[in-house]
Amino acid sequence: GYILLPMNRFAEAELLLRRALDIHKAINGEHHPSVASDYHHLAVALKGMGRMDEAEKLFRRALTMDEVFNGDHMVARDLFSLAHLLWDTNRREEVEPLLRRAIACDEATYGLNHAFVASGLVDLARVLQATDRRKEAESLVRRAIAIFEQEMGPHDRRTRAARQQLDYLLFLLAPPRACDIY
Repeated sequence: GYILLPMNRFAEAELLLRRALDIHKAINGEHHPSVASDYHHLAVALKGMGRMDEAEKLFRRALTMDEVFNGDHMVARDLFSLAHLLWDTNRREEVEPLLRRAIACDEATYGLNHAFVASGLVDLARVLQATDRRKEAESLVRRAIAIFEQEMGPHDRRTRAARQQLDYLLFLLAPPRACDIY
């Protein structure tokens, strides 16, 4: 079922993911890493169909289980997914701590200079930009660009997107010129 998620075939994915969840619970019991993964993927499908309350509950359940059964990389995945859901439902004050924790998990798992870390930095920078903390956002985007360039190259789409975000931040940070006022 999770293979259908990138194709936005959420309703089909939901049916298959619920079946997989039932099978994994029957074989492994409720408290197993495969069950946590099923909850996460099912939450992605539900979010894709706009069923945000149900998705949030499953993301939180997957997070709780992954904190016990799986490593930081799975916890980070759950945190990023939950943060994006909360952002999409305008609960933005809850997003920043989740992103900071997810980035810390990715740093612990992959090191300070990994593309996953850079992606998290870009997400956090967007939150900071939206809350008028643009200088802090700028430093995060600069760090993300350095990581992306090192890991992915200067022409990678993520590098280019981060550069565009930096350009926009610099535009916002620039003082108005006299010719712009009139």
